[in-house]
Amino acid sequence: DGPTHQSIEHAASLRLIPNLDVWRPCDTVETLVAWTAAIESNRRPSALLLSRQNLPYAPKPRFETGGVDAALADIGKGAYVLAEPGEVGLDAPPRAVIIATGSEVALALNAQQQLALPEHGRIPVRVVSMPSTTVFDRQSEPWKRAVLPPGVARIAVEMGATHGWWKY
Repeated sequence: DGPTHQSIEHAASLRLIPNLDVWRPCDTVETLVAWTAAIESNRRPSALLLSRQNLPYAPKPRFETGGVDAALADIGKGAYVLAEPGEVGLDAPPRAVIIATGSEVALALNAQQQLALPEHGRIPVRVVSMPSTTVFDRQSEPWKRAVLPPGVARIAVEMGATHGWWKY
């Protein structure tokens, strides 16, 4: 990204290339998973879209409680539940899901915190990090429904072209 171009606009076009796994990780852990997937893949090439700006680590509850292998496997499926309403003090099922990728994941986590405040209606929101739409699209229907439950409002957050996000 810079003053003469916005490379994020290329993400949508790269996702249209058949058999190309496109990763847009939000932090070092997601980058590690994306890099590992790219190195281990012998069936398709990968593109890792990284930010030049410093991105904060996005806390991963399963990772923090010792479920490192399970957390890494979840990330490797292209999308996973990063934060539930309980992590911001709301004991209710999500009324909405914010799906974000790359540098926008931090924005989604902040929005979840803001929506949990009394002055904003204490709206329970799930945050899903989707570092790879192309990998997520190949997952089983039960996994997709577990991450993005049917009947719950959803919003996708990514700077750039909106093409492709309609399907989530």
